[in-house]
Amino acid sequence: MLPHGKIGIERHKREFASRENEVENKTSGSNPDPNDDREPVVSQAEIAALAHFYWQQRGCPFPTSGEEDWHRAEKELKEQRSRRLATNSGRGSR
Repeated sequence: MLPHGKIGIERHKREFASRENEVENKTSGSNPDPNDDREPVVSQAEIAALAHFYWQQRGCPFPTSGEEDWHRAEKELKEQRSRRLATNSGRGSR
């Protein structure tokens, strides 16, 4: 593992959260439905960037399909987005 390990991952996640907030601020205008059971939308670019970061953290193994890193990134980003949506829907409208 690279020397920045856990710190690097947390920084990367904060960067994604910041970008996500920008997108939410631009697209907000309606209150999220707490009964909405659709999966949160995560872009392919977000997943690819985080998966690449995880691959680098594993020492850039070659050859590798990258599926493990992709699925991990996708799962974490969707969970993060779901938590944020749940938190935002609990705040109500102002």
